[in-house]
Amino acid sequence: MMDSRRSSIPHPNNTNSRISRFFLWWVAGLFRHGYHNGIEDLDILDVLPEDSSIKLSTNLGKEWDKELYKWRTGGKPRLWKALARCFGVSVTAMGLLLLLQEGLRFVQVFLIGELIGYFIGQSANSTVAYIYAAALGVCYICITLLAHPTFHTNYVLGMRMRVSCTSLMYRKALHLSSHSIQNTSPENIIKLMAQDSQKLDQSLFAVHYVWLGPLSLSAVCVYLYYTLDSVTFLAGILVIAVLVLPLQAVMTKVFSILRLKTSLATNTRVKIINEILRAVRSIKIYCWESTFCRQVHRLRMHEMKKVRLMAFGRAFQLSYFFSYNKLVLLALVTALHITDVNLDVKKICIVLALFDVIKVSIVLMIPLGIFYGSQALNTIKKIQDFLLLEEKSHDVYSSCGIKLPDDVMVSFENFSAFPPASGDKISYAASLQTLNFTINRGHLIVIVGPPGSGKTPLLMAMLGEIPRLRGFLRLKGKMSYASQAPWIFTASVRDNILFGQDYERVRYNKVVKACDLNKDIEMLPHSDMTVIGEHGYELLFGQKVKISLARTVYRQADMYLLDDPFGCVDSFVGRTIFNKCICGHLKDSTVVLVTQQLPYVKVADQVLVMQDGNITAQGAYEELLASGVNSRLCCPSTRWKEPRL
Repeated sequence: MMDSRRSSIPHPNNTNSRISRFFLWWVAGLFRHGYHNGIEDLDILDVLPEDSSIKLSTNLGKEWDKELYKWRTGGKPRLWKALARCFGVSVTAMGLLLLLQEGLRFVQVFLIGELIGYFIGQSANSTVAYIYAAALGVCYICITLLAHPTFHTNYVLGMRMRVSCTSLMYRKALHLSSHSIQNTSPENIIKLMAQDSQKLDQSLFAVHYVWLGPLSLSAVCVYLYYTLDSVTFLAGILVIAVLVLPLQAVMTKVFSILRLKTSLATNTRVKIINEILRAVRSIKIYCWESTFCRQVHRLRMHEMKKVRLMAFGRAFQLSYFFSYNKLVLLALVTALHITDVNLDVKKICIVLALFDVIKVSIVLMIPLGIFYGSQALNTIKKIQDFLLLEEKSHDVYSSCGIKLPDDVMVSFENFSAFPPASGDKISYAASLQTLNFTINRGHLIVIVGPPGSGKTPLLMAMLGEIPRLRGFLRLKGKMSYASQAPWIFTASVRDNILFGQDYERVRYNKVVKACDLNKDIEMLPHSDMTVIGEHGYELLFGQKVKISLARTVYRQADMYLLDDPFGCVDSFVGRTIFNKCICGHLKDSTVVLVTQQLPYVKVADQVLVMQDGNITAQGAYEELLASGVNSRLCCPSTRWKEPRL
């Protein structure tokens, strides 16, 4: 519904004239509609083609691939270089437009000076005065016409840089290896994409004044040197050197420290409040309200001290902004009086106007440009570090030009791999050593062995999550994976099962029945539309196992990798799901099941016995027993009471 409505509201920039786009007249229709009817989500306009995330991320991705190639050949990748190649021309053009605006402001000052000279009798030609007045009006009109489109375009460029970077990060997140995921905080990724990336929007306009400000100041200094007495020039420069530049540097440094301390104090308070909200029931039961109130009050008072200092700093900067040019004028007039130089009204007005012109650039925009620019560079560095994280190891899929037979899904040939070290907070530590076996289409493969023998790393290798050391792993078709620990996200039960796929009622009902979820769904308040997860309806562990397995099964894959999904459920639930799902719904599919429970091993087409990363035995269960393999070695779990299958 929403998509169809949006498609009927194309962006006016696609159809309006250049004049309408330049003056932003297309916004008037949206404001008019909002005034009479209010603005809803359905009234949001379509994204312009040049602003689409697909196009922006594709363009930046091509340039980033060049940096990655440089990295692989011994160079250092730089994300800012890729951004410069994508947006450098547009950013430079906007900088030139800002330079034109600053130049027109200087022209304004000199035109005003000539008009003052006419009125004080320095020029008697009224025709020239009319020309100056007309030129002054043209300058005002040009500055006014350029101001808003320039600001809007700079903001749009910053938005495009942000969208391209976040889209690239999203693509990267989908290809991260398990090692990278385990060592990367999801909160930091979300903060980087949702909060830190906003610095790119804010910084682009102000950063231009880092070079425009000194350029404007240099122009004023040149005028003072050639127009006024040298002593007067030195007085003006001295005021700027003593009052402006050092003070700006100190204020920028102090503001950065205060912002950091304020942010840390706020984060500490919010963290404590979140912990209190999560434990509010216990706090109420034990009557700890006053204790935690005092703690929150103390943190809030500490935070308010930092906030007040920030407010005082902003007030000082604002007062300094309005008094700066007055101090410069006082120094110049004093120097002119001491040196007995004639106080020319025209010169004084021009000098005052010039310092008023550069006041915004020097006092306001340069500190903002330095602050936002440093934040933007820091954000780009963080995004670059994220984009350089380790991805899934795609080289394990190397087939060396050899095509697998039709009945073979996976082939290991002298394959060895080493997962990350245990110090990296990852759940599997055994290495895989010289594996040789194949998995045939439609077979049930059961992998057994003691804990830490390499069962999970074997599945991770098939998923490309751990790097290959030597040998080859050839596979084909789509895979669907269920981890050992079931996980759900905050959404409805149906959305947890579909996981972004289209809803097909018949297939969905078959999967729900196969995973024994019918009774569980009937017991929920809103059936399968009940919201579950961290902020939703609380589920039992067995229900989470069923939903996680249903998500895996609903995806129509060629091969299903199941990492001991029944290890933490009771025997009845495990037996029911095994019979209905693996032996029923997936009976014609290729299934690789990790388990430590003997009854599941007996019905397998092929059993792989692992020990210390090696496959010590393989074959059907009867063949393994005939060859002398002990069933206790296959399934060392002592918790299992054998059920009837």
